[in-house]
Amino acid sequence: MSARRISTGGHRIAIAALAVTVLGGAVAATALARKAAPAPYVIGWVTGFTGSQATNAASATQGLQAALANVNKNNIAGRTIKVYYADDAADPVTAGNVCNRLVNQTHVSAILGFESTPSTAACNTYLTPNNMPYVLAQTSTSGSLCIPNFFSLANVGNQQVNPLMSYLTKNGTKKIYVVASDFASGHVGAAAVAQQAAADGATIVGTSYEPLGTTDFSSDISKIAAAQPDTVIDILVGSDETAFYKQFKTDPRSNGIKTASFLMDDGIAAAIGGQLLQGTIVSTGYFKDNQSKGNQEFIAALQKKYGDKAEISGAAAAAWDGVFMLAHALKSAKSTSGPDVITSLLTAKTSGPRGDLAFKNRHYVSLTTYIVQEQKDGTAKLVTKAQRITPIPANPTC
Repeated sequence: MSARRISTGGHRIAIAALAVTVLGGAVAATALARKAAPAPYVIGWVTGFTGSQATNAASATQGLQAALANVNKNNIAGRTIKVYYADDAADPVTAGNVCNRLVNQTHVSAILGFESTPSTAACNTYLTPNNMPYVLAQTSTSGSLCIPNFFSLANVGNQQVNPLMSYLTKNGTKKIYVVASDFASGHVGAAAVAQQAAADGATIVGTSYEPLGTTDFSSDISKIAAAQPDTVIDILVGSDETAFYKQFKTDPRSNGIKTASFLMDDGIAAAIGGQLLQGTIVSTGYFKDNQSKGNQEFIAALQKKYGDKAEISGAAAAAWDGVFMLAHALKSAKSTSGPDVITSLLTAKTSGPRGDLAFKNRHYVSLTTYIVQEQKDGTAKLVTKAQRITPIPANPTC
């Protein structure tokens, strides 16, 4: 009896010891795993949550958040990416201030921006000296920036203007009036339109520039009416574009004058409405009806996260591409230091809603351009075959 009790007790002791050993091993393994997990990579997301860019900024932020959820869930960057949000109010001075705070107080490692060229330049006064990456996840940019830490996923002039002008002139446009926002992209865009118009046999009969945030375009409409162009090309930003179309299209003097744009995104088109916008020709880097795998995955992710509030747009697609491009660069970088991530970005590539993208040791990417016609029901119809176009920024070597 006693021998059995001793034996049983020893068996229990052995089991208990084994349990402690296994539990201790599990705890140690868990602690080791936690210790080995790399620190999050902290970025800033800078855009105009207020100001003229607010409509597109809201849509772009959806794309950013949906992409981050996917990247972090699937460990695409090799670590978690954590984001801080900043409102540049579509104003360069504010952009400089918020980027200063993100760099010197929040201590982010990189910035993704959905900003205008002046705001992007102001932001980079704090990133470039510190060798910190800046990825422009925009739909359009002037192409005038050429700095070593800057990478653009946005269309530049030749990718948007040339195919638009070709379509317009082949379809009867001989006289063009340009109305543009008075900032870098507006002036660069207007110059590109004038250059391509001359090459295609068309004439610029007038150009108007208005400050960012303009709400009254009555004087411009009077000038347009007097010039009697075949087509008005707008190079307006965000809510300015909305205001212009709502005023121009309801003015009886606009009858018979066609409209075209290469800055208009889906969010702005929705704000204007198909009733007013119908017939407008738009040159765009994103077409939501394209059936590519990358676009279908993007749409599904936005709809899963936001349901019927999902904003499927070029702005959201650009932000999505920006997150994935940075994540792939992080995965292959030697370290998370600024110089190493910048080096990795030069050869980074991704495939998303706007197709296959790669910097190929440059700072701008080739993109597909779609020429679409806005319809009365709010949809857009593809009117020419999509074209893959190599960017020609202001500095062609950039």
